[in-house]
Amino acid sequence: MTTLEKDSIGSWQAALAFARVAHAGQTYAGGADYLDGHVVPVAITVAAHGGSPVQVVAALLHNTVEDSGKTPKDIENGAFRAAMRIPAMPSPRPTGDSE
Repeated sequence: MTTLEKDSIGSWQAALAFARVAHAGQTYAGGADYLDGHVVPVAITVAAHGGSPVQVVAALLHNTVEDSGKTPKDIENGAFRAAMRIPAMPSPRPTGDSE
């Protein structure tokens, strides 16, 4: 295994752990665990289509800001700064914006 592969696996594990804490207790369609039902399948799809290690990290974190109390700064402080540069990463909603 190359150093890049080892680093990638470590980054994916860290991103998954971060997302698991951020989405704790959340469910997806049909009551599935949010990570297992949505976040991980998205990351697998990105990887299967040739996504880079950073893109896979971004996929693991892609709904963290919208669906948890985490902020973009939390993600950057969690050592995922490179993933924040990918356009697919969430942007904070404007103050007062409602769904």
